[in-house]
Amino acid sequence: MKTSAIALGLLALPVVFASTTALADNHSDDNQRGHRYAKARHFLNNNDVTKSVEKVSNGIQMTLTSDDAEVVEKLQSREPKSRNEDITVTKEDISNGVIITKTSDDEEIVQKWHDRLDKKAIKDSIEKSVTLLDDGATITLTSDNSEAVTKLHEKADKIEENESRNDEVEKSVEKLSNGIAITLTSDNEDLVEKIQKRAENSKKFGAKRKGQRGEGRRGFGRRGQQ
Repeated sequence: MKTSAIALGLLALPVVFASTTALADNHSDDNQRGHRYAKARHFLNNNDVTKSVEKVSNGIQMTLTSDDAEVVEKLQSREPKSRNEDITVTKEDISNGVIITKTSDDEEIVQKWHDRLDKKAIKDSIEKSVTLLDDGATITLTSDNSEAVTKLHEKADKIEENESRNDEVEKSVEKLSNGIAITLTSDNEDLVEKIQKRAENSKKFGAKRKGQRGEGRRGFGRRGQQ
């Protein structure tokens, strides 16, 4: 699972493999900060760590837990420090991990954190499924989040307004009650293969991948006939 920028920002403060020098409040070394973020990303993505971030009245709170005792020990081994005097960061050790709380009396700072969480919630709520057709593919993006559905419908309007970049590709967009369905087709076999590859690998809209290849309108897609 990919780690959000918010989660990285919080964990980078007490990053588990960093030296005490790297944890110091050094305002002049941006490279050091990037290195800490990289270590945090690597650690979270390569260990059995469950992450959750939620709003609190004056900030955000991230909970990191694991069933691996060694991982828990590393999570608890560093104390967080803030690089900004307007931000307070605290850590609470729990039986299977840590709770890191980031707060501020600056309403503008808190609002930015909350806005980021709202945007992430919208992206995380979107699920993507791909149906391979004989002549192309249909990408379906759905969500149970009403705000996400509204944004998807707005995206559909923009897609319909924009002309296709390739005259050999036909596109259509259908608004669904819970999302949109984008269909791309072509009579050019080489383009059909490209359409299908891009449809399966596309990560647009921040959608989470759901399921495998779907059944096309005329059986399975051309690449699915094996």
